[in-house]
Amino acid sequence: MLTWQDPFFFADLALVALILILVIRYESALRGMQLRLQDSIRKARMDSTERSASVLVGKLSEEFAPVYLSSKLHVDPRDFRHLGSPVDFVAFRGLSGEGREPVDIVFIEIKAGKPSLSQRERRVKDAVESKRVSYFEFDIGSLARTRTKA
Repeated sequence: MLTWQDPFFFADLALVALILILVIRYESALRGMQLRLQDSIRKARMDSTERSASVLVGKLSEEFAPVYLSSKLHVDPRDFRHLGSPVDFVAFRGLSGEGREPVDIVFIEIKAGKPSLSQRERRVKDAVESKRVSYFEFDIGSLARTRTKA
């Protein structure tokens, strides 16, 4: 048995104390890492929930937009067409009317939480505002007739 008079007693005691200190520090560091990990997981879950809620609000806004916007833009709700990208809706004001009034075409982008337009959305807006809009009619039957002749 080791006594305090043994020449290695204090060295062994110091070694045991050092090991004990290292174990305590390791456990403390491990506890700290666990707390930070739990906090990171909690924050990630909150962020995910907030993003999911934001996406849901955006989708619901797009679904109900024709109902809300019909009175604001004076467009019959039946005259809205959902595109989704690069604009959310195209509305044809006057299309469901008696046929006497001219039809106006309105491009609509719905925003929820992120008010700025993307680069693609801005390019579409610029094209419309610069009147770089055209109409193209394609007769699919002529394509079929052309193929049968060959």
